[in-house]
Amino acid sequence: MNFNLKKELPLLLLSVLPISFMGYIWKALPNEVPLHWNLQGEIDRYGSKGELFIIGLLPIFLYALFLFIPLIDPKKRMEAMGNKFYAIRLITGLFIAVLFTFILYSVKEQSLGNPNYLFMIIGAFFVLLGNYFRTIKPNYFVGIRTPWTLENEDVWKSTHRLAGKLWVGGGLVIIISCFIFDQETALTIFYIFTGIIVLVPVVYSYIKFKKSVALIILITLSTGIYSQNNRPQTPEPPFNYKVENVSFFNIKDSVTLAGTFTYPESGSNFPAVILITGSGPQDRNEEIFNHKPFWVIADYLSNKGIAVLRYDDRGVGGSTGDFATSTTFDFGQDVVAAIDYLKTRKEINLEKIGLIGHSEGGIIAPIIAAKNSDVAFVVSLAGVMIPMGDLLILQKEMQLRTMGSSEEYIVKEIDFDTGIMATIQKSTAGSLKEDLEKYTIQYFLDNPKFVSEHGLSEAYYKQLIVNSYSSPWLSSLIRYNPTAALENLDVPLLALNGEKDLQVPAKENFEALRDIAQKFPSKRFTLNSYPNLNHLFQECEKGTVQEYGQIEQTFSPAVLHDISEWINKI
Repeated sequence: MNFNLKKELPLLLLSVLPISFMGYIWKALPNEVPLHWNLQGEIDRYGSKGELFIIGLLPIFLYALFLFIPLIDPKKRMEAMGNKFYAIRLITGLFIAVLFTFILYSVKEQSLGNPNYLFMIIGAFFVLLGNYFRTIKPNYFVGIRTPWTLENEDVWKSTHRLAGKLWVGGGLVIIISCFIFDQETALTIFYIFTGIIVLVPVVYSYIKFKKSVALIILITLSTGIYSQNNRPQTPEPPFNYKVENVSFFNIKDSVTLAGTFTYPESGSNFPAVILITGSGPQDRNEEIFNHKPFWVIADYLSNKGIAVLRYDDRGVGGSTGDFATSTTFDFGQDVVAAIDYLKTRKEINLEKIGLIGHSEGGIIAPIIAAKNSDVAFVVSLAGVMIPMGDLLILQKEMQLRTMGSSEEYIVKEIDFDTGIMATIQKSTAGSLKEDLEKYTIQYFLDNPKFVSEHGLSEAYYKQLIVNSYSSPWLSSLIRYNPTAALENLDVPLLALNGEKDLQVPAKENFEALRDIAQKFPSKRFTLNSYPNLNHLFQECEKGTVQEYGQIEQTFSPAVLHDISEWINKI
């Protein structure tokens, strides 16, 4: 075995960190120390300092074990992994060092403190290790070692690809839950997702090995916490309309957009619509939780005599460009390129090209339609009609109330967020990061318990706020007020909202539109709200994001009918 001291030094230091910390606090410890805590964070077992000393030695033992694994590996797979195995050792060593040091600190303080910190440490470990799962070669020591993965290399690879995604996703959910929820709720989420990331890969490996259709049902049920897989509205061939995969070019930003163009099988001079996705990187189907709402819309409208162009966001799927550095107004330029493309299609009635935007897409559509004379109408699906800063505060309040948060907690959250929005509005792009940092520091000083209630350190929470809200996309969106575009909109607008939408509230949205219509009587605004629909226009109970994946329906048939009827009557 070649021992590289320079390379091993970080691992050695991590392994001795807990025992070194123990030495530092040893004299301050009583003869009987807490060694175990119950689920409520209360001490339920004491032991001698000798037992504690053994605990401190465990990281050193684990370091030695990982060091010698390549020597006893009969397949020599650990050696073949090279730096990937070293990275796994480093991640594991860091996790063990932080975990054991946290435990020793809790022993010293005679209290576990906030258990959410412990869950965050474990969640971070899941995320970091999950990123390396696909690099782990079949072996007897590391990874998902079931009889079925060890028997078949293809089963090993596919199981670890799935496990990597689950570990990263589960870890992120655990970490985020520690920021949002109290200890009891965070503990429940920790147990649920830990169970999922441990059990699902094991079950999956058996299913993959046996290729049993019956057992696939089992894995579907076991992952049901994420979403249901039954999507009866997803279109299936044969189609009663023509389907073309197309691409078009945004000359201004040098971006190629890839999409799908569907239009009736016979005839010509069809009205046409461009579908504009909501926030976040979306494909042409606006897929979420196995739902494909834009495909469902395109299928319905194309069967009703309306041509539909839908495309992958820039940087997604077959489209080029960088999504992360783009703003809402950049996405608007992609819509302009889509309009120019439709004007080249002989099947289209150039006097009836319209835009259908969902959520953020519902912001973009009026912006473009107000300036572009080629747009004949706009359909807004839960599009934002009020200033984005006001909307984000409304979102936070509605979601916290739905979660059952206390009134005191909601008031604090809204107060903090209101200050963020005000800071963004008055700051320049160059000073925004500095201004947000000053605001958060001062707010934390004025409200010392605010950060601790989120289970975060001040430094981390400040960094989270500054980095999130200073992004070009979010900061420009918060500064944007859609009123001007709506006031300048001369074409018919069909605005649709679900009354159980917790992301874009129907009441405030429609009030803004009615105010504009009253101010400008010539406006051709049609407003329809639907009592039991959520942000995705699914029939729902509460309207929460958690419901989206659990609902089989992708898009309300009633809304599909109303859209097609309205377009065909223009």
